[in-house]
Amino acid sequence: MHLSTSFGYVIAIVIGLLINEYSRQRPTRIIRLGQIFQIGLSHQLTRFSLVFIWWWLGWHFLGSLQPI
Repeated sequence: MHLSTSFGYVIAIVIGLLINEYSRQRPTRIIRLGQIFQIGLSHQLTRFSLVFIWWWLGWHFLGSLQPI
């Protein structure tokens, strides 16, 4: 993996942690990630769609790998 790609992942994780900490300090300004999942996954269609998307990604990207 290239250094720039690794650096990008680290930056994305740090930004996510900072947003999470800010949402804990000021809960009226930013909704917490746990609340987003709770609201989003409360519908059966959303849960089914999420499972279907994961299945599709696995089938097309992991299932198409050639054995060594």
